[in-house]
Amino acid sequence: MKDIQKWAITNLMLLFIILLPVHTAWAVSITGVSVTKGSDSANIAFTTDKPSSIYLRYGPTQKYGKSLTDSALTTNHL
Repeated sequence: MKDIQKWAITNLMLLFIILLPVHTAWAVSITGVSVTKGSDSANIAFTTDKPSSIYLRYGPTQKYGKSLTDSALTTNHL
């Protein structure tokens, strides 16, 4: 695993939850994950094989504290 990915996982304790519409309750595959580290941030991009929305919880500890929701159904997530 690349150092930048370890940093993102260790320091931000990211949790991805992929939200699919109820009528498409199929498993989704996540590929092409990339993490770009900034001085006080991280940008994460990934691709899903089915259009999906995202809900992301993040923060410096296991309590997270912040979240981001993108309800647009897409396969390219930034």
